[in-house]
Amino acid sequence: MFCYNSMNNYILARVVPGLEKLQDRLKHLGLYQLLESEYNLTLHCAVDTINVYLSGPLEAEMLQLPETIPLFHNRRTTWLEDGTPFEHVLSIIRGDMHQYKVYLENRKH
Repeated sequence: MFCYNSMNNYILARVVPGLEKLQDRLKHLGLYQLLESEYNLTLHCAVDTINVYLSGPLEAEMLQLPETIPLFHNRRTTWLEDGTPFEHVLSIIRGDMHQYKVYLENRKH
């Protein structure tokens, strides 16, 4: 089995007690739906910072790919409605197998 991406979510534990016990539901709902339904959380906004670089020996081993494959390095911070930073995500994504599509909507003034 090949691993094409690596993602680590770091979530503010005090806001989601017992999240580890909901792993089966997480597989079917997805993280954000689970947070909304089980914890009544409303995620307000997130900022993604995306860089592109060429894989090196560490990524080649971890993702089982040749060196010098283009990779996206994505860092996301998500905030709750009250301004609390809630989640930090670090992702490494193969650039030769994925694309980014961004949907933008009007900002509230």
